[in-house]
Amino acid sequence: MSQFDNVSIIKEANVYFEGQVTSRSVIFQDGSRKTLGIMLPGEYEFSTDEKELMEISSGELDVLLPNSDWQSIRDGESFEVPANSKFQLKVSKLTDYCCSFIEVMDWVSALLVGLLASTLLAYFTGAIGFSNFIN
Repeated sequence: MSQFDNVSIIKEANVYFEGQVTSRSVIFQDGSRKTLGIMLPGEYEFSTDEKELMEISSGELDVLLPNSDWQSIRDGESFEVPANSKFQLKVSKLTDYCCSFIEVMDWVSALLVGLLASTLLAYFTGAIGFSNFIN
């Protein structure tokens, strides 16, 4: 996707490593968030609380993800960063990127959503009636 419509952009830049890495935050109507940024050549280490999808529009870098070997990433390629982790980058060429923050449900939330969906499906298909809820 080369364009995002109906979004809000945070004017203040995210600046890292004395300006070697910069980005702007884009907020979508559903509350999801991405950053669009530029990385100059250099070596960097980042940490993240959220799962991330890093899409490289142009440039060249090597990435070291947790429990992995170095991987080369080029124009049009992407990589995922696990939540609550650190990763290292060796940027060899000016790199234009889009970082998507992926919300990950914990297992309790996923279980509750699944139970609610199953109950509603059973109710609306007639498998259970209203009396099941008030007894």
